Parts: sequence; structure tokens; C-alpha cells
Amino acid sequence: MENRDNRYTLQGMIELNDTYIGGKRKPGKRGLGSRSKVSVLVVVEFRPKGCGHVALGKLESLTCRWAKSFLDQTVQLETIILSVSFSIYQCLSEDLNLYPLTASTGQRAVEIFPDVHRVIARLKNWMRGTHSHVSSKHLNRYLAQFSYRYNPRFKSRRGTIFDRQVTAGCTTKTIMY
Repeated sequence: MENRDNRYTLQGMIELNDTYIGGKRKPGKRGLGSRSKVSVLVVVEFRPKGCGHVALGKLESLTCRWAKSFLDQTVQLETIILSVSFSIYQCLSEDLNLYPLTASTGQRAVEIFPDVHRVIARLKNWMRGTHSHVSSKHLNRYLAQFSYRYNPRFKSRRGTIFDRQVTAGCTTKTIMY
């Protein structure tokens, strides 16, 4: 799924945000700075009605270097990127068409960037509802599965998910551990 979905590059206008996956339900710091959670960058194409293609990527650390590497692989050069005004994203505005917007509260950020927050909510609900545990080691594969199943809504020739899985299974090299 990951290999087949990596052929897409997002274009036009996109929304960028990050989220945190994993960790145990114990008291402690939430979000940025949490020791037991993994940073995931989420990019969503803007469409007049609903959101477009998505790209998700696990980051080793939420730094400008890792974020730029991810965006270079998933976003076309002339794409306009909208994000919250966060220091990691502000450093990207020098090299990319990134426009950080100020959101005073979390609720305001959801209003400004509804598509990316909708995808994050769907991702987390899917993970909670489908998987009992998501390991950090294989998180990129879970993210690839989510985006692989999410993105085909825009194909002109939509086959069933079964047909697409059979085709992918027959044409992809076996993964050995």
C-alpha cells in the first residue's frame, strides 16, 4: 500500500498540521513534548467540497529538517501550504510556499483548518476502532494503509478495495522480516 500510494504528490492548496500517536492513557503531558507519543505530519489537499488527497508521515522528531524532507517527497513545488504559526512550520516558509496563520486557540485552529483536523480525527478513530495496539516501529505502515484507503475516492476508475488489494498483492515484492 505504501509503495502504491507514494506515487501521488499533493498540489494546489494544502493544509499542514501535526498530531501525536501512541502512548498509554496515563497522566502526563499531552501533545508536543510527550515522551511516549510519536509525531505524525498530516497534509491534506484543499477542495471546495470536502478534502482531497492526504499524505501522512511518521517523523523521527518534529524538527524543520524532518518536516522538509517529508514535504519534499509528498508535495509538488508550486503548492501553497497553509499551516498554524508554529516555529517548525515558520522555518519551512523560507524554502516552500508556506503561509503560517495565527490561531489563538485549538478551537480556532479547527475552524481555520477544518480538513486537516477532520482527517486527524478520522485517523485516530480508525486506529482506536480497528487496532488494539499500534507500534511505533510499524506506524508508517498503518499510516500508509489509512491513506491508501482514503485517497481512492478521487479516482475516475474506482475499483473495489478488494480488486485493488489483489492487484497490489500480485505486483508488489514480498516484505520479509
